[in-house]
Amino acid sequence: DLSKCSAAFVAALATNRPKIEVSDAVVTPLADGLARVELRVTNTGSLATTTEMGRITRSVPPVVVRLSLPPDAVFSGRPVEKIERLAAGASEDFAWTVRLDRGASVDASVSGPFFNPIVRTATAPRAARTLEGAAQ
Repeated sequence: DLSKCSAAFVAALATNRPKIEVSDAVVTPLADGLARVELRVTNTGSLATTTEMGRITRSVPPVVVRLSLPPDAVFSGRPVEKIERLAAGASEDFAWTVRLDRGASVDASVSGPFFNPIVRTATAPRAARTLEGAAQ
């Protein structure tokens, strides 16, 4: 029966869909008020986030990575990044150099058309560290 075959196909497709995982956001202080923020987005699912034709025609919106900082606080990297297509098992790394005071936090949100937004918060250390690792 065609309906049973179609239902089985749709059920199998649903279990093999893309699955986005986001690493913890990591803040590395660079200088007073300046930090590096790093994040990795991985598709652990069995299918890409869109087909190649979907990417070409832009019929499926991209996965969007966004920092919660104003654009003028981002010195390298873009405050909003787009992943047009993320293959099954693939990862994409992001890094930004930003203005971030000690103890301040920044949110990195990842959103897409087939999953709820994922937010990771990173906080800059409150105190600088000496070469020996002791707080000043």
